[in-house]
Amino acid sequence: MTFSIVAFDKDANEVGFAISSCCWNAGSVCSAEAGKGVITHQAQGITKFHPIFFEQLKEKKDLEDILDHFRIIDDHIESRQIGFVSFEKGTSLAFTGKNCSFWAGHKTGENYACQGNILVGPEVINAMTHAFECTEGNLIDKLYAALYAGEGAGGDARGKQSARLLVKSVSDNAKDDNIVIVDFNIIDHEDPINEIGRLLTVRQNYREIAAMNKKFEQVQTAKERKAILVEILNFMKDKKESRYMSTWTNLGYAFYSMDCIDEAVYCYKTVFEISPTMVKTIKEAAKSVGVPDSVMKKIMEK
Repeated sequence: MTFSIVAFDKDANEVGFAISSCCWNAGSVCSAEAGKGVITHQAQGITKFHPIFFEQLKEKKDLEDILDHFRIIDDHIESRQIGFVSFEKGTSLAFTGKNCSFWAGHKTGENYACQGNILVGPEVINAMTHAFECTEGNLIDKLYAALYAGEGAGGDARGKQSARLLVKSVSDNAKDDNIVIVDFNIIDHEDPINEIGRLLTVRQNYREIAAMNKKFEQVQTAKERKAILVEILNFMKDKKESRYMSTWTNLGYAFYSMDCIDEAVYCYKTVFEISPTMVKTIKEAAKSVGVPDSVMKKIMEK
């Protein structure tokens, strides 16, 4: 009833997982610790094995030895499906118990373990591993590509309800060795994997806006600053949604401050298009900074 992939990226010092299922909150069966490893304990999985796994890693145990330890302490291991990776040792391992419901299986690669049960067939795992291996980009990109490919190949035979994608990294600060790069946990949704994809797109948009804003702050000449504002404006023209409200208001004020009135008017009209109830707020803000009535008249024109 679940398909997942756990993985690491040595070069980026990142670990992570992606998982989807027809069950509520599938992401709870996975755990990751930066610089250490990742585990998924699924099928009839039990999360109490997560801390045992990380304790065994701390003791420098090989994954094969950890699986042997699980066999000893778990009378029902043949009903479990486990995938894990060791960041420090650079290894991966997966296990599918003989009592896991059809179709169940797994595949491992140099830096990942991919597994699933109650799937439409082995094509799900094959599609996931192919996507992970062939996708260019960072660990987030590769994990999402694998998840999306698994769904495209048929995914969970019973349907879909939840999904999660998490990536962690080691911090330069010794006090915080688990920096969460991304954690999108969709616990109940009609299309959970595409919802993660949507959130990743929004996240990337925010990152690109932030990068352009930073560039704007670093340049000195008016010509350079205006060019960057125009670049931001062009990037934003298809993003007329409330989640980008602060970008539109800030952009409008930046254009106004540079005496680019037409561009400022366009930005503020976009603000009102997104949310007409912002009119009063903008009017009060304009008064406080001394925006001329002539400019406000242009902004308020229908």
